[in-house]
Amino acid sequence: MAEQTEHFEPGERAPDSGIYECECGYHHQWRMDVAGDPLPEFPPGCPSSKWIFIGEQPVG
Repeated sequence: MAEQTEHFEPGERAPDSGIYECECGYHHQWRMDVAGDPLPEFPPGCPSSKWIFIGEQPVG
């Protein structure tokens, strides 16, 4: 399982399903439903270069 301090680049395979947030400070988030899918590019205007694993997505 990914630790909450691990950083991942766009296109890199997400090690776990859950919530990833960019590191730019604007709190852009992306939910990965399937572990192993590639992480997306950042939203337009986002200066970030890495995604941070925030945690597992809530069930329900």
